[in-house]
Amino acid sequence: MQHDVIVVGAGPGGATAAYELARRGLRVALFEQKALPRYKPCGGCLSLKIDRILDLDFRPVVERTVSGATFTFEGLDEVHVRSERPVAYMVMRDRFDHFLTQQAQQAGAKVHEGVRVLDVTESAEGVHVTTDRGVHEAQYLVGADGANGIVARAVGLAPRRRVAVCVEAEVATAAEASTTPRDEVRIEFGAIPFGYGWVFPKGDHLSIGVGGLRDKIGNPRALYDEFLVDQDITKLPYPDQSFDVALCTWTLETLADPRQAVQDLLRVIADDGFVIYAFSSRPEGGVKRLYSRLLEDWAAGTLRGRFLSAAERPYHSCEHSRLMTFAGGLATVVVLRKCCRVDHPQDPCLPAAPVSATPGD
Repeated sequence: MQHDVIVVGAGPGGATAAYELARRGLRVALFEQKALPRYKPCGGCLSLKIDRILDLDFRPVVERTVSGATFTFEGLDEVHVRSERPVAYMVMRDRFDHFLTQQAQQAGAKVHEGVRVLDVTESAEGVHVTTDRGVHEAQYLVGADGANGIVARAVGLAPRRRVAVCVEAEVATAAEASTTPRDEVRIEFGAIPFGYGWVFPKGDHLSIGVGGLRDKIGNPRALYDEFLVDQDITKLPYPDQSFDVALCTWTLETLADPRQAVQDLLRVIADDGFVIYAFSSRPEGGVKRLYSRLLEDWAAGTLRGRFLSAAERPYHSCEHSRLMTFAGGLATVVVLRKCCRVDHPQDPCLPAAPVSATPGD
């Protein structure tokens, strides 16, 4: 036999199995169809159980150590908890998987990257693994190639199961602000049927995603878009000065305190950035004002929101801001700069104000 054990899949399970077997003196071959390191969609949250499972020092690839969490239901009913000790570690799978694979290789495993496993068969002598580079034999086989892997299907061990699907994005942020906790996770229930959404802090970005049972949610992309909208925009999970432009459309009218939301949008833009937002507004008088009232009453049972009166509208009138109304005053678009103060709209601009209010000037 060429090998004692063949491991298919260099994720955390496969790489750790290869490491443990190799360091005990077995001849191990580890196959991974992608070249490492490779990006892997995953929240990357490791519970403290990892400290008991791994005897390796994996701290060099830990992005964040988590000590707190915020749980919400449909974006509301926030529950915040903190722990005096860490509760989880945040990693990026490309770095974490690569680290574990390197440890397996150093322990003696032969690592085959960029090799695709095509078929697996059994015989009285052992197992035969056919790849796009040739056939390999071993006494034992470890299938760690994931939910859609070839191993379980090839040997008839794939059970009938309910499959979960997810969508995730890595959202880059600027240097963190001391007032923004980066050792906490945010988990949302309710907005994703038979699943949940998450906001996980990483070294220089956030991992934001949603996941649920495939037969219940279908394509999760639409739910992902809704999840981003449903986040509490009065407490954005981004450091100060993270973005050049913050855009908010038809959301402020659903909030109890629109000014607080705009103030947080101003917080996350750069010194030369823009905040642009549109909202439903109540005209000062006339037929359009009556029309806005009738629309509110008609939609009260199905839609959240209202037409913002002049007193509720978040705005700071200065040479750097712009306010435009449309549809007879039923819609308003505002452009603000970093210097604007919607929390104290009558006060002067903040120091060091930019000189242009039009993007691109």
